[in-house]
Amino acid sequence: MMKVLIIGVEPFSLINFRGDLIKRLSEDGYSVTVVASCASQEDITAIERLGCKYRDIKINRTSISPISDFNLLINFILLIQSEKPSYLLAYTIKPVIWAGIASRFFPLVKFIPMITGLGYAFGKGGIKRAIVNIFATKLYSLSMKRANSIIFQNIPNKKLFVEKGIIQNSSKSYVIDGSGVNLEKFPYIRPKITESKLRFLMIARLLRDKGIYEYLNAAKAIKSLYPSVEFILAGPTDKSPNAFDRTYLKTYEDDCTINYLGQLKDVRSVIANADIFVLPSYHEGMPRTVIEAMAIGRPIITTDTPGCQETVLNGINGWLVPIKNIEALVEKMFWFIENSDKLTSMGVESRHLVEKKFDVNHINADIMRVIKNT
Repeated sequence: MMKVLIIGVEPFSLINFRGDLIKRLSEDGYSVTVVASCASQEDITAIERLGCKYRDIKINRTSISPISDFNLLINFILLIQSEKPSYLLAYTIKPVIWAGIASRFFPLVKFIPMITGLGYAFGKGGIKRAIVNIFATKLYSLSMKRANSIIFQNIPNKKLFVEKGIIQNSSKSYVIDGSGVNLEKFPYIRPKITESKLRFLMIARLLRDKGIYEYLNAAKAIKSLYPSVEFILAGPTDKSPNAFDRTYLKTYEDDCTINYLGQLKDVRSVIANADIFVLPSYHEGMPRTVIEAMAIGRPIITTDTPGCQETVLNGINGWLVPIKNIEALVEKMFWFIENSDKLTSMGVESRHLVEKKFDVNHINADIMRVIKNT
C-alpha cells in the first residue's frame, strides 16, 4: 500500500480545508498520515474519522528563530524516517521549506509542496521584511530543488517563483484553484435582504495584509451616512509580525462601527446572515473564506490582486477594487447599498462560479492526478 504523509500547521485547516482530500486518498487505497501542531483530543478524533493516522509535531508558525527552525528540520527528518512515505505533501511556509529540505535525505520519497500563498515573507515594507524575503527565497529554493511536482493556487505566484529563480523547471509545476469547497456542506442559501439594514461581513485572520485597516475605515465612512448598515468582522488574532493591533480594532468596536465576533469554529451561519462578503486583502493564494461565501450565494467585494481576482467577475458576482484603496472600497459598498436589488442575482452568479471552478470534487481530482503522475 502506498503511503502519503501530509504536513500542515493547524489541525483546523487539516479538518476543514484538506479533510475531503484526506478522505479521497484513503478511499483510493492510500495509507494516510497527517501532521499538525498542538491538536486537541477533539481535533485528533475528527482527523482520525477521515480515515488517517495523526501525528503531532510542534510547529511555531510565526517564529523566525533559527534554533526553533533547526529543531523542526530534525523532527521532520525523524518523521520521514519513521513513516517511510511514498509521497510527502506539505503546505504553508514552514512545512514546505523544512519538510522539503528534510526530504533531501530520502531520495525515494516523492515531495509535492502545495504553495497556498506567499504571505508575510514576500510582502513589501521595511528592512525586516526585506531580510525575511531574502532568507525565504533562499530556503524556498533549497526546498523546491527537491520537489518532484509543485502545486500553486494561482498563476502570478508561480510566475514569481520562476522570476526569483526559486524553481528552475516550471514544467513540473501545476496551478490548481485552491483546496476547493464542499458544495453539500456549503449549500446555496437565499439572502433575507433588508434594504435599510444591509450586513457586510469580513472573515480573516487579524493581519494587516488582510486589509482590516481598510475595512474598518470604509465601515466608518459608510456608517456616517447609513448608521443602520452593519459591519461584521470575524477571525482569530495572530502573533505574526504582521498582526493587526487589537487595541486599534477595539476603538471601532467601542463606537459600534464594527461587531467583532472573534474566531469561529463554523462560519456558515454567519455568512448566511450576511448580505455582502468583503476581503480587501493585499495578497492571497486562493481566499478560502471568499469561496465559502460565494458557495452560500453572496456577492463579493475583494481586491484586484493574485488569488482574489480569480474569484470575481467584475460587475457579475461582485467588484474588484485596488489594494489599500479605502475610497474605492467605500464606493463599491455604496453601490451595493444603492443597488440592493442586485444582491440576490449577483449571489447566484457567485454560486455558479464556485460550481464551475472551486468544487472540492474537481479540485481533489486534479490533485490526485498530480500525485499519480509524479
